[in-house]
Amino acid sequence: ALFLLSGTLGVIAFNLPQIDTPLFPMLSGLFGLSTLFLSLNDKVNIPPQKIADKLSLEKKKVFTAIGLSTFCGSLVSLFPGVGAAEASVLGNELTGRRIGDKGFLMLVGGVNTVNMVVSFLTFYALDKPRNGAIVVVKELIKEITFNDLWIFLALAVIAGCVAMVLTLYLSKKFSHYITKVNYQKLCVGIIIMVGLMVLLLSGIYGFILMAVSTAVGLLPPLAGVKRSINMGSLLLPVILMFLL
Repeated sequence: ALFLLSGTLGVIAFNLPQIDTPLFPMLSGLFGLSTLFLSLNDKVNIPPQKIADKLSLEKKKVFTAIGLSTFCGSLVSLFPGVGAAEASVLGNELTGRRIGDKGFLMLVGGVNTVNMVVSFLTFYALDKPRNGAIVVVKELIKEITFNDLWIFLALAVIAGCVAMVLTLYLSKKFSHYITKVNYQKLCVGIIIMVGLMVLLLSGIYGFILMAVSTAVGLLPPLAGVKRSINMGSLLLPVILMFLL
């Protein structure tokens, strides 16, 4: 029922002539603002952080996370409407949830990286963007040549290496200060900022779409099901487009 509800929302959103880019307000409400409102209601507090000098990981879990992130990230890149979240859930289930919290974090990070790289490959081979970032790239350069593909892949490797080093360094720095942040005020600030951005970029109709999407986005966690059900907002319109 929630899949059909979010899918109906997607069908309506993509057919609204008043909104040129419905993805931003719709996804902001379904996955962003709905999560923040629930966090406000739960009165979440950030626990004290334990900062270790060395990161201890079992080699078996490391290789398992890398292998599964490569497989799952590549797999979902071939299908419309599914992405890194679904790939992470799939990978975690394939291991029987035995890779632990650190392994799961590696899996999520690897899936996002692989998903982006393979999305460039599918865009080059099929001329079909598979995620929002590739849609933006397509708007900027229209098509990817073979030389462009190699440049993107080289940049992806460089960016991945730089991001890894920065994450290991900056995460420890931020951990010292994150507990001092008032989480409720931070959530309120982000909600206001996103609302203003939607109003500025998508107008009053986009703001209304964001509000309705937020209401729909609250339903899965309240009903006790995965929030990824709301991907019906993309999947159902794609299914109907090919069937009708």
